[in-house]
Amino acid sequence: MDALLGVAAQVAYFGHWSGFARVQAWVFFHLMLPLAVRLLGHASGRLLGPKAQDLPAGAALEWARWGRTPGFLFGDDSLARERAYHRFSGAVHLWSISGDHLFGPASAVDALAQQFSAARVQRHSVAPADLGVQKIEHFGPFRRDLGAQLWPRLLAPIEAASPKLAARL
Repeated sequence: MDALLGVAAQVAYFGHWSGFARVQAWVFFHLMLPLAVRLLGHASGRLLGPKAQDLPAGAALEWARWGRTPGFLFGDDSLARERAYHRFSGAVHLWSISGDHLFGPASAVDALAQQFSAARVQRHSVAPADLGVQKIEHFGPFRRDLGAQLWPRLLAPIEAASPKLAARL
């Protein structure tokens, strides 16, 4: 693998959030996910949004545990062998979306960037004004109405970093 693209990908430890969003993240990881699993046997996708899928109990509880742990999954010793972020030496392009305070604040994306210690990391940000829209939000890049406008911008740096990829697209 030559390059990696992350769009609103982050270290989802609640401590990377600020203000009221930090309170919301704390409640989500400490109360909502564990309580949903206890009551329903899974975490309803409605916790994430109207079109999100349900999460199996094990995945929801693991995510909740990571969200309460400084370092998120990087603090989980059981994953030590699987975590190779620090060994990846390719180009890493991580995008944050301004206004994505609930799911992917810039500080949480920055925390992910720090995990790629051997890579050539570049941080990018996109704002609604860049696209002439009112909002993008966390899941906006996957909406049809924004995708055609947004993805060329997101892919441009990674295509430049990986000519093989650009030739295939």
